[in-house]
Amino acid sequence: TLKKDEAGDYLLTAKTHDGKAGIDLKFHPTKPPVRHGVDGVVMGHDGDDMFYYLIPRCEVTGTFRLDDEALPADSQEAQADEEGDKYMWMGRSLKTIKDPKKE
Repeated sequence: TLKKDEAGDYLLTAKTHDGKAGIDLKFHPTKPPVRHGVDGVVMGHDGDDMFYYLIPRCEVTGTFRLDDEALPADSQEAQADEEGDKYMWMGRSLKTIKDPKKE
């Protein structure tokens, strides 16, 4: 699931069907959204208009889970939304994934 909270942060939670792996991440925008096209409206591939914006930088905190272990996340992300096709992508640049077993 992806939700926007009252503070303007985005909360992303996902897990595998068996529950053995998952993510719980919080994206905190550190730069304002940028609208593409004409005030955010761009023509889609099928000629449909879409509202498109990009959040160019977010601080990301949370965890990656595998089996019974949780690894903390520390990264910066770019996030884009296209409304019309209900499409979303996120580009990531993980600075570190800290493995507590190796500290």
